[in-house]
Amino acid sequence: MQAFQTTQIWRISHKTFKGDIAMKISKIVKAIRASEEYKTCINCEQNNAFHLFNVGEHMNRAYLNSAGYTGDVRVAALLHDIGKPVVKFTRDGVDHFYNHAKPSVEIAERILRPMVGDLLDEEELRQILILIGEHDYGLGFGQALDSVTAIRGLVQKYGSDLVWDLLHLIAADVGAQNLDKHQSFQSQYDAAITVLRYIGECRL
Repeated sequence: MQAFQTTQIWRISHKTFKGDIAMKISKIVKAIRASEEYKTCINCEQNNAFHLFNVGEHMNRAYLNSAGYTGDVRVAALLHDIGKPVVKFTRDGVDHFYNHAKPSVEIAERILRPMVGDLLDEEELRQILILIGEHDYGLGFGQALDSVTAIRGLVQKYGSDLVWDLLHLIAADVGAQNLDKHQSFQSQYDAAITVLRYIGECRL
């Protein structure tokens, strides 16, 4: 199984965490991993063709994949599937997690909200929650990650900085899944990057 190759745009966002970014992220990550919701994910198996690890291990691997991306992406990566245990059901031996983004956003806000004013500000929290809510974008569900219309719509809705972060989060997420089930993702991701660059150039 070949590793997924992400774009070499290692961006430092203007939405950086207050003070020492690495220290802030370390404290946030420690608090997330200490939460009961995260501990529940460690014991939540994902017996389906798209995943190789339990929910907690998958999120941890996505977090490791996000190294070099913005603080918003790193925090979102460690929380993006935290609502899966809430919606999990098993049919014919296969685990399903439909509509898990909504409870993931709710749980993430519950964990992160007490950090506002110390480790986060309101805008950082808002951006992280949007990333979690949209992290499955383009991974099926009738959405096209490499569509000019779709990417332009995301930029109009959220702004280009957040869309860059979203693409990076999606890449970190997919890289922690069963890559054999995502054979076409590399080309879709590369196309999405090209589209986003094109939109940015047109705005110059």
